[in-house]
Amino acid sequence: MDGNITNFILNNFGYIIINFVVVLIVVVFIFLQLLSIKKEIKNMNILIVGLAQLFKPNPKPTEGPRVPEEEQEALEAQRLMEGEEEPKQKEPMEFYDLKKKVKFTTTDYETMTKNKRRFAITIAPSGVKSCKMLKKE
Repeated sequence: MDGNITNFILNNFGYIIINFVVVLIVVVFIFLQLLSIKKEIKNMNILIVGLAQLFKPNPKPTEGPRVPEEEQEALEAQRLMEGEEEPKQKEPMEFYDLKKKVKFTTTDYETMTKNKRRFAITIAPSGVKSCKMLKKE
């Protein structure tokens, strides 16, 4: 019995090697296909997350730009450590909401300088940015 198996293997060694190589190639091909499917699924997940963020309803801001409380506390602590004074209370400023076409007053605005001009920027109750030119430096 053992002699028959040995003779079979020796007589058909070339066919066995060829079959083994073919099976190995098929396994490698399937593995590569699975890797590309995994990458496509990952890209699809990124696309779905991006679309979800794109179509996510925006919260309606009432007073202007919001900073998470933890970040705000960290910024205040950093200002105090650097020796800056306590931030002064901003005076109320009147802006114009371009979307609703009404005026509104807020103290929650940021100031910035651009091309030697100072601007106050806030978010209107309708959700759009509102700017007001303060003065030219």
